Amino acid sequence: MTNFDKMEQNFVALTEEELMNVDGGIIPIAVAASIIAGSAFAGLSAGVAIGISRNKR
Repeated sequence: MTNFDKMEQNFVALTEEELMNVDGGIIPIAVAASIIAGSAFAGLSAGVAIGISRNKR
């Protein structure tokens, strides 16, 4: 079992600026993909709704 004194030596202290510059890995890509997919779905839904409403006239 690791005691806490030894565990504290395994961590590196980062400044606030360094923490802000850390790459997010897959999370930003996943967020961007979900935003793009949501926008595409909204655009497609709007297009279908407009097409249906124009065909009723």
